[in-house]
Amino acid sequence: MKNTIQTFISFVFSTLALAGCSKTENKMIKTNQQSLSRKRAVSQIAISQSNTAESSKNKRSPFSRITNTQKAANCLIEDRHVPQSLNNVTTLKKTALMQLWSSYWEHHANYQKSTRVLANLQNDLDKIQQQKVDIDNKRIQSERALERAQQSLQHTTTQENQALALYEQQKKQCIEKSLQELEARTSVEEQGKQFKEKLEEIRNFVTNKMEYIASASALSNSVTLQKESCHEAINNMNDILSIENQFKKYLVEHKKSEDTLKNAGDQFNAYLETLGDREQEVRIAQEDVRKMKNTCTKHEGTLNSIKERMKEIDNSLRNEEIHNNSIKPDYERDRSLFKRYIKDELDSFSDSDTESRSSYEEIAINLSDSDEEV
Repeated sequence: MKNTIQTFISFVFSTLALAGCSKTENKMIKTNQQSLSRKRAVSQIAISQSNTAESSKNKRSPFSRITNTQKAANCLIEDRHVPQSLNNVTTLKKTALMQLWSSYWEHHANYQKSTRVLANLQNDLDKIQQQKVDIDNKRIQSERALERAQQSLQHTTTQENQALALYEQQKKQCIEKSLQELEARTSVEEQGKQFKEKLEEIRNFVTNKMEYIASASALSNSVTLQKESCHEAINNMNDILSIENQFKKYLVEHKKSEDTLKNAGDQFNAYLETLGDREQEVRIAQEDVRKMKNTCTKHEGTLNSIKERMKEIDNSLRNEEIHNNSIKPDYERDRSLFKRYIKDELDSFSDSDTESRSSYEEIAINLSDSDEEV
């Protein structure tokens, strides 16, 4: 800001000096126009050659036209036929003009530099905002993956609890059924044992009866009674055989129950193996959840650093805009004053003073080109 104020003060003094010298110089140039015609012709040839050489090097450089104008001014100042007062006025005017021109291009360069810095900062801000959007999307994806993993873990835990409850229920039912079958088997075994004892008694009784019948076959009256007793014993034997058949059927059913219980045990062992696989899946899911949490923590740290960087860029943008706004009025004012000065100088020249007019017209064209570039 201090440099801008100093430049503006020098610009004001230069403008005042140029305004005071322009009329005196025009009068002295008109009075000495004839004596300068020969030297101006030579200078014009030198300027044309110099312009051709310089334009071939850099056609768009505004400083090449400044160099050509300075050479033309030097050619006029070095003329021996020009009075000393005209030399002093021309030198003063040339010095003020070059100071004004340097001040203008200094403001112009500062303005363009500030504009480029502002554009670069805006691009950096756009990139940072895009990175922030990408990080937010990744964070959302991680949160969704974490939520899905938690749901999968909860679902697996629910299935595990249900399977354990079902296993406990089946185990309880199998134990109750086995106890009932064991009790029934014990009761049937006792009944079979009693029937066997009774059958043995009946067999002994039949044997005794048969022996008695054989020994007492002569007794006809007792034969009928013995036959009835035999028929009764035979009926008792049939009952015992029927009980034995029932006991055999019970043994078959009990064997089927044992097979069923064995199948249930095999199924339970298979379920235990499946439960081990599910425990492995649960551990894998828990590890995925832990990794997702670590990823979310990393994303949060990156997002915080990006937010800090965005704050720094916002502060830089505000400072750059403040600086740009502070130098822009000086730049606009200097450019308008310089254009007005060039226009006044062109209006003050006569029609015959083509050399000086061409130099100022060249400066005006250069100024217009710089305005178009801005």
